Amino acid sequence: PQQQTVEDGMSIVVDVADFVSDPEGQIIQVTLAREYTGLRINTTMATILIDPQTHWNGAELVELYVSDGTTEQISIFVPINIAPIDDIIQFSVSSLEIDMNEDEVTILNLQNYTIDVDGDDLIYQVTGFSDIVGVSLSGNELIIAGNPDLFGISQFELNVSDGTNVSFMALTINTKSVPDLPIVGISTVSVVGDSISVLWTISDVDGDVGLLKSVTFAGEAIDTGTEC
Repeated sequence: PQQQTVEDGMSIVVDVADFVSDPEGQIIQVTLAREYTGLRINTTMATILIDPQTHWNGAELVELYVSDGTTEQISIFVPINIAPIDDIIQFSVSSLEIDMNEDEVTILNLQNYTIDVDGDDLIYQVTGFSDIVGVSLSGNELIIAGNPDLFGISQFELNVSDGTNVSFMALTINTKSVPDLPIVGISTVSVVGDSISVLWTISDVDGDVGLLKSVTFAGEAIDTGTEC
């Protein structure tokens, strides 16, 4: 008769002596005809143990050779039916931290962090807000775009669903500072007699610490009459 169990459920044990007998009462011996993909099968005298591998499901006809150790062996078949179950969808980690540079765009393939045994159609979602980066989803890709000249820590939450089960993962984005070029602007220039008055400004989104400032006119440094 057909032997049934469910995916990742109990192993199947069959005593062939319940179905095959020897007229002289000799001990029944069973050997496996061949190996079967997805099934681990062990035989001990007349008993066979059928242990489906993890997440395997389907139907199979297991062929066995039965003998009393003296006469010619016979062939029997044991129908196996492993019913599938809906496996839980889950992220491979509960939290993920990534680094990126200021003003950079990073793309994460979320399938690389997802365990989906059944090959379901998955739906990803992202929640959270940050002034430093913007995030968007395109299928299974999470696109992270840094806002101009901003850096620091941003936190979001990702979830994935197969329509039945949901799994969550915390995402931390560390946006690293990148040196920006300072900007020099001349506001006004006025000439009075033999004097020139220039109002100039320097701005740097990274701050003014460490800036090297100098003023030249016609290639010559101006040391007097200059205020920073």
